[in-house]
Amino acid sequence: MTILLYLGLFYFHPANQSWISSEHFSIANTLQFVLIDQMLIECVTAFILFWLIRIYARQFRLNEVTPNSAGKLKYFLKFLPLFLVAYFVFAPFTIGLRFLYHYFPTMPYEVYMKEYFFLNAQLYLTYLPPILVMGYGVLGYNLMKLSRHTQVVHLPVAPTPQTYFSRYLDAKDHEGEVLLEVNEIFRFQKIERKYYAINQEGQFVVNKTIQELEESLDPELFVRINRSVIINLNYLKNYAFWENEKYIVRLKDNSEFVMSRNRYNKIKTQLSLKK
Repeated sequence: MTILLYLGLFYFHPANQSWISSEHFSIANTLQFVLIDQMLIECVTAFILFWLIRIYARQFRLNEVTPNSAGKLKYFLKFLPLFLVAYFVFAPFTIGLRFLYHYFPTMPYEVYMKEYFFLNAQLYLTYLPPILVMGYGVLGYNLMKLSRHTQVVHLPVAPTPQTYFSRYLDAKDHEGEVLLEVNEIFRFQKIERKYYAINQEGQFVVNKTIQELEESLDPELFVRINRSVIINLNYLKNYAFWENEKYIVRLKDNSEFVMSRNRYNKIKTQLSLKK
């Protein structure tokens, strides 16, 4: 649909209607041009673009959207760099196929360099509008589906089922993959750019962020005390006021961390302790 819309806007614009009255114009030529030269070949463009969107979203963890206008706009803007450079990924394939379609088997080098070589500002600007329309159209459609799905899921048509949390967690150390028992983990901690689960045997790399861990762990047992650390309340030793509305948390493995007053209040509530 994007390709047909773009063709309608460009080729049937009054400034370009002289081709209709030319001697080469015919219904058959027009159908061949639209169906093969444009739609079929541009399916390669669409396939590569959709593949790039999936890779880009996974690489930059673009899997969360705030359900308001500002949040959606911010989400869309995060994909703009991808759409601006996507041309340089798909153009060698798409334009190369079009050149082969028109000039195989002669394939004149001069024509290729002048009209079909992808490092061409005019070709880039020609492709940019439909790429933006196609890319943001896909994102908008996906958000619409997600919004409908979310509304259906959260309808209060039945009692909320009890939530069960996994007893084990996949991790790895220098020897390979391991399976950790979640209840025996002292804490989860971000160190530099990696995320670790620490128990009495040492520290193990996990493939979840602190945010993802916080959402997947039992909140009655695990509490996030700052941006980088989640602790197991069973291994909490003590905590004390430090300075400037901040507290020191000590675990039974003698590790210490700083937490804010808000986090302190959350721990106190869960443990039913008084200050």
